[in-house]
Amino acid sequence: MSASSRPLHLHSRLALVVLLLAGPAYADQLVYTPFAQPCRLLDTRASSGGLGPLIAPHGPYLLGTTSVDISSAFQHGNPTGCGIPAGISAVSVSMNMLDATTSGNIATWSADAGATAPNIGTGVYNASNTFNTGYATIPVGAAAGSNPGRFYLSVANGQIDMTINVVGYWSLQGPVSLPFATTINNAAPAFAITNSGGDGLNGFTSQANNSGVYGKNTGGGKGVFGASGTGNGVEGQSTSGSGLKGATAGTSGQFGAAGVWGDSHNFFGVWGTSVSGDGVHGNSQSSSGVFGASNTGVGVWGDTQTYDGVQGHTHNPNGSTSGVAGFGDGSNNGVAGISTNGNGVWGVTSTGNGVFGHSDSGYGMATDGHARQAIGMGGWLKAAVTYNQRNGGISQCFNSQIGGSQATSGTCGITVGNPQSGEIDVDWGFDATKGFVLALPGAAYSVRCFSTLGFADVNSGITRVGGGTLTVVGVYDSSGDATSDCSITIMLF
Repeated sequence: MSASSRPLHLHSRLALVVLLLAGPAYADQLVYTPFAQPCRLLDTRASSGGLGPLIAPHGPYLLGTTSVDISSAFQHGNPTGCGIPAGISAVSVSMNMLDATTSGNIATWSADAGATAPNIGTGVYNASNTFNTGYATIPVGAAAGSNPGRFYLSVANGQIDMTINVVGYWSLQGPVSLPFATTINNAAPAFAITNSGGDGLNGFTSQANNSGVYGKNTGGGKGVFGASGTGNGVEGQSTSGSGLKGATAGTSGQFGAAGVWGDSHNFFGVWGTSVSGDGVHGNSQSSSGVFGASNTGVGVWGDTQTYDGVQGHTHNPNGSTSGVAGFGDGSNNGVAGISTNGNGVWGVTSTGNGVFGHSDSGYGMATDGHARQAIGMGGWLKAAVTYNQRNGGISQCFNSQIGGSQATSGTCGITVGNPQSGEIDVDWGFDATKGFVLALPGAAYSVRCFSTLGFADVNSGITRVGGGTLTVVGVYDSSGDATSDCSITIMLF
């Protein structure tokens, strides 16, 4: 199929559109030339001197773009023609379909394609409307063919009057050596393509440091800009590298200079997805690798099925920097973590702090819930219980190894027994062998209380010590005799 007979899907109001057709050493340019004023190509109305309506059984009608065809009695167009040069590829027109006797459609196509109408219409008309309008770009016969500059028009049903006005034409401007570069100064796009079936623009390069598609703007606008009503404005895909990568040539650390910048009013400014790597990866020598800002939503959001939603890494040899850092103004949170049943915030380190908090005047770390630490690790209280020997009851307790209200209510999952005078056995419900135990005697009813870890009754020769989940505490009076008349608080760190 020659270039002139290719179907054209091009908007007629672009001031300049250049299509590059594949070639090993050069490319043909299809250039649009607009008219300052529309020019009448066809007028069938008898009231204006035309030959009368177009009738479905009489088609298709063969129309031309030369001055002879346009000024003929059949077309009854502009008497001097429209100044359309020979050798054009297509005309862009506005159409008026008048006084239709029934509803239907018209079809237009290049005369080079033969007299059989295609299975697609150019415009539709309705009998209930006396005035129907439409716009189209119509390919015409090639200069070397039997009908140069001509096209067919058919009426599907009934009869209609028509006027057709030419608003511009498309013509090949000959071969252009590649690479091709030019400069224009026009509000319309310098380069625009519309493709309803595939990519509007596809660029490819096999060089490591070059771009398949490259855009540059020195006036404060966009180098490459993508807009979409429902899909992705700009999408990048790669099997091994970055699907979409941005770099800024501004001063290192210059505020506001982003490698990739995304802006959205109610959705994601930048969206990244990956099967095995990073959905969005940011790297900076002096500022934020990835920065997100939002007035009402989430600045940076990460979602994953199997790994970390958001992960940050730093390799500053001087230390004191963060893989992920959060800053909150006023009473807001610098970093907030939310989880249904896992870790809201999780930190891992081989030598330093997994999670570190600092404050000049407030709390380095604060929580409005219970605090938990792994068994065997020092620093935080694992569990505590206050037991009254006289009534055999637990008056207060805490257990960091169970969740919710159970951690501080009832028995807190802790079992306390007083098997014999002077002995208290505490079963924490978890391994207590690696913890540090502190026993503090409290109020006494009739004696002064003392306590020690383990129980030893020299009179009876009984000695007991804790093990596993059990802690054994001995309780004595001031004479060193075992007693059951004290309250005692036992803490496991």
